[in-house]
Amino acid sequence: MYFRMHVALFASLSCLLFQIFVRTLKSLVPYPQKLLPVFLFLCSLATGYTQNFTEYQFKWVEETSEFSLDGNRSPNLTLFEHCSYLIRSSGAELSLIDGSDTLYDGDEMFFNQIEGNGEYILLTPNQSTPRQLFYQNVNDPSSVKGHIQIKE
Repeated sequence: MYFRMHVALFASLSCLLFQIFVRTLKSLVPYPQKLLPVFLFLCSLATGYTQNFTEYQFKWVEETSEFSLDGNRSPNLTLFEHCSYLIRSSGAELSLIDGSDTLYDGDEMFFNQIEGNGEYILLTPNQSTPRQLFYQNVNDPSSVKGHIQIKE
């Protein structure tokens, strides 16, 4: 129990520091995503703790105007609060959108609208994250939306 409390406290502090870092970078650096590995490395050195990410690598399927993941077209994703997800895309621009079809720009997200090597979205959902998000190629409004459900 004591260990779990420390891990939960560390996770909360890490998320807070990360949010401050993201806000600062968004205002100072035109391409802040390139500095994320440096931030994570410094955090792991300072704390002796490294955070694991679940990584999703989407590929664009031109014939059907949708993204695929591991051969599955437009799969539904279930993500959990306080876990980190690294989302990559190739072939077309991938963006996270909310229920009103606008780009989602929450504090728990690092970057949006990605395409190609070296670009990614880092999402660590929390209590304020909408329970339903979508991923889509917003440059092609007729493209298929993939569903993302956020759970506690």
